[in-house]
Amino acid sequence: MTVVWSPEIGFGPNGTYEFPDDDGVYVISEIINGQYVVRYVGQGNIYRRMEDHKSSSEQNDCLRRVMSDLSNVKVKSTIINNKTERDNVEYTYYQHYLNEGHRLCNDLTPSGQWLVGIPLPF
Repeated sequence: MTVVWSPEIGFGPNGTYEFPDDDGVYVISEIINGQYVVRYVGQGNIYRRMEDHKSSSEQNDCLRRVMSDLSNVKVKSTIINNKTERDNVEYTYYQHYLNEGHRLCNDLTPSGQWLVGIPLPF
């Protein structure tokens, strides 16, 4: 399976950004002391999920706090139409960043299977 990550997407000072209106996997990182710290791995319609996450009604307290200062938030996404492939990619990155000690905000562990040899977004 081939995974091609988008360029790093940041949020502009007035909240403007360009996310694809496609299904895929995305990784949200927070810049802390000059380092990228992955905070969330998710999937779905990338544009709609970013709208949900930056909303003040975001249900995940940890992610709502991260998204409260968009100047330090960077996102990479990859378009994947197949649900099983999305599950596997999300699971692989979730497990990778968790194992690397990143403080993930994910409430649930994604389901899927570990993939070998796919490139890291951050």
